[in-house]
Amino acid sequence: MAGRRLLTPMAMVIVAIALCDVMFALDSIPAIFGLTQEPYLVFTANAFALIGLRQLYFLLGGLLDRLVYLSHGLALIPAFIGVKIIAQAAHDSFPNVPQTAGPGPEPGSHPDRRRIPQ
Repeated sequence: MAGRRLLTPMAMVIVAIALCDVMFALDSIPAIFGLTQEPYLVFTANAFALIGLRQLYFLLGGLLDRLVYLSHGLALIPAFIGVKIIAQAAHDSFPNVPQTAGPGPEPGSHPDRRRIPQ
């Protein structure tokens, strides 16, 4: 268009950052499903992650020298989720493997089986 740029380099950087945020949110969906089976919680966790992810990077960048155990803590979270997903898959395939506890009701505690105090 007569020497005018349609997409500036800064616009390309903003698009690349936004795409990275979306890819990170989509990548974390299986990890969130490892913690809960509620689709509403998965959606809201991803929405809030997209909203505050860049601000959190800048905050952690300034505090990184003070957070000496951050790498250990961040390594434990996916390890816990991975063990839980593997145990759940093993329970589905082999009934002898104990079921993992989750944020829902206890296994075998159907609402009809609960005793209501009178």
